[in-house]
Amino acid sequence: MSVSPLAESVSPSKEYSVKVIPSTPGHGGPGTYRVSASGSVLWEKEFPYSFEEVWINDDGAFAGYGYTAGYEGFGGERDSYGDLVLAIIDRNVHNWETL
Repeated sequence: MSVSPLAESVSPSKEYSVKVIPSTPGHGGPGTYRVSASGSVLWEKEFPYSFEEVWINDDGAFAGYGYTAGYEGFGGERDSYGDLVLAIIDRNVHNWETL
């Protein structure tokens, strides 16, 4: 099943972009992150969460937030979002901080 990108961001200089592709339609669980520079893919990696929103800066680092159960929660129940994930990831794919 194909799932549309959940979150996308372009840096202020327009050099970098990041796209988050969730593994499920409800956006819970892992997501694939694709970072590009000047239109060419720098790297693509799966992380154990899918950001709901993401922001990338002019050095290629990005930050975002999401819920482990997705924006609709477990089984579509809004009272069960799972854990909140806040993360900053640098352009070399090092996960700087996950809160």
